[in-house]
Amino acid sequence: NEDGKIIEGGKLLITDMDVKVGSSTAKNLDFGDNIKYEAKPGDIVKFQMEFKNNFSRNGSDFEDLDIEDIEVTVTILGIDDGDDLDKDAKEFDLKADKDDKIDVEFTIPLEVEEDTNIEVLIEASGDDEDGTTHEVKYELTLEVQKEDNEVLFTRNSLTPSEIKCGRTVQLSTAVINTGADDEDGVVLEVANTELGVSSKETFDLSNDAFDVDSKFTKTYTFSVPQEVAP
Repeated sequence: NEDGKIIEGGKLLITDMDVKVGSSTAKNLDFGDNIKYEAKPGDIVKFQMEFKNNFSRNGSDFEDLDIEDIEVTVTILGIDDGDDLDKDAKEFDLKADKDDKIDVEFTIPLEVEEDTNIEVLIEASGDDEDGTTHEVKYELTLEVQKEDNEVLFTRNSLTPSEIKCGRTVQLSTAVINTGADDEDGVVLEVANTELGVSSKETFDLSNDAFDVDSKFTKTYTFSVPQEVAP
């Protein structure tokens, strides 16, 4: 801003903080709280925040100030193989003594380590009508917990999706170990009696989310018999 004045802990306040993890919501969280619900790989985590412009509308002209172009960034630190995940909310304005609710939503990566102490940083700032920047910061802690045994498909696609007799079809498939344990002897079976398709793969998967051995990919190619009915 023109004056270069920045006030942390000024008139821009976070008055309520809820975090929805999957289908469960932790309500009324305070600065530094642990989010009591654990996130799993692939979960949606939504930060539901209420901001207030704490300038008084009934005071002097000096006090009755809008805070404009408020930017909100939520950052989950180091969750993506040491890299941060961050998202910005749409900018908004707040009139004096008014509040507004803002949501920021993340999807936890499938490739993620178990961790009980993942830091989350919420940062917001906006300029009042006199050119002073008001900043507020909030910190929370998120836990990622895995099932002992869980293997998920990350891809299952047919090309082309509509097939004709005598044509060649490709099935592209991929799986990932999102569980806490190594998985030995995983069996992947592809079968369809009408098309004469029968294939089986057996393989091991590491429990290290960022190891290539935690994933398996395979493309199957087969021809559609001429006599197959529609």
